[in-house]
Amino acid sequence: QLMEFDEPLNLMKREGSLFGELVKEYWFHASSSTGN
Repeated sequence: QLMEFDEPLNLMKREGSLFGELVKEYWFHASSSTGN
């Protein structure tokens, strides 16, 4: 379902696998790029 993509965090918690790590890294780099 496309719903999963609508809530990446929910999917991350549910998966808790490599995908979760990728999402975490993505968000981390994305936040750093914004100049947080």
